[in-house]
Order: sequence, then C-alpha cells, then structure tokens
Amino acid sequence: MANELLNPWALDSNGMLVNAEKAEKGQQYSCPKCHEHLSLCKKGKGPNARRNHFKHKPGSHCSGPSESDIHILAKEGISNIIRSAIEKHQDIPITWTCPECGMDFSANLLKKAKAVEVEKNLGTSRPDIALLDENGKVIVAIEIVYKHEPTDETSKFYNEQNIVLVRYVFHTIEECSFLYAKIKFPDSVNLCFRHNCPSCKSMSFP
Repeated sequence: MANELLNPWALDSNGMLVNAEKAEKGQQYSCPKCHEHLSLCKKGKGPNARRNHFKHKPGSHCSGPSESDIHILAKEGISNIIRSAIEKHQDIPITWTCPECGMDFSANLLKKAKAVEVEKNLGTSRPDIALLDENGKVIVAIEIVYKHEPTDETSKFYNEQNIVLVRYVFHTIEECSFLYAKIKFPDSVNLCFRHNCPSCKSMSFP
C-alpha cells in the first residue's frame, strides 16, 4: 500500500516544509502532495521505529512528496511566505550578484508588491510566482528552477515587459526546508543598479 511508505516531509500550519526529525507532537501537519492531514509518528518500538515519519490516514493512496515534487514544494512554500509578508506589510530583503559586473546589490522584494499569484497566465509566459502592484500589473516574476531553466523566449518577454525576473535554483528536496533563508538570496535577478553595466535596466527595484 502507498500509505505504508515512510514519509519524512510535511507542511506545518504556516505552509512550510518540515522534516519529521524536527517536527513536534501536538502540531498540525498536512501532506505537501495531497494536502490531507498527516500524523507524526516518533521512532520507538515496532517495524517503523527506525526513524520519525509522517503517516496518512488509513485508506489514503498518496505516497507523499518525491524528488519530482521539489518544484511544487518550493513554489508553494515561497508563495506562502510572500503572501504572509504582504498581508503583514513586511519587507523581504534580497541580495544578489550581477553576472555582468560582479557587483552585489540589495533590495526589498516587496517594495511595490500588493498581491501575489501562482501560475498567472501572461500569454507568452506563466511565471511560477507573480508579484503584482496596486494596479494589478505584474512587476516581478519568480521562477523556481529545478532541472529546467526558463526559456530564452520567456526571459526576453520579461525584459520587454519591464518585469524583473528572480530565479531560485533547487537541487534537493532538503532545500525546501530552508525557504525563509533561501528567499533572501536568489540565484539571479535580471536587474543591475550600476549605470555602466550592460545588464542595467532600471535604477530602482519595482
């Protein structure tokens, strides 16, 4: 049975991915894949005692997250962080290095963001996470990269529409456990604040 497989991952009440080894009894947990309620089973006596794990209710056919679900877990986790920050009027400071001039820059990811949408259809592109300003215009596109990079056509579209592209690259599912830290250091931002840099497209973060 699929639900007999040991599942080391769950989402907590804040939508953050938690490993069973760091989970606590008495908290609410759900499956990142099917969103059903999960029970935390601590290691002890019995055939499944070798490590902590989460367990679906009897009758569930969900096998829990796999390596192929990294993209979904990261997308949902980061969008939840952003949505919560917008609702609480909080900043999300980010730091990145321009690949052209090698300079380090910092900005507030949510400087003008008033809303967040997942998989928003822009016609030519459908960003994993879109940040919208007060007029509903997409100003930042966040792409979660796991194995597949955004196409050249997609990157060109963002540039033509003056949409800042922010990339977060994931290699393992364990990285989804540290989204609060990872969101502050994107792997790339198609924006440079240095006047003589060929990548410079704006002197302010949208």
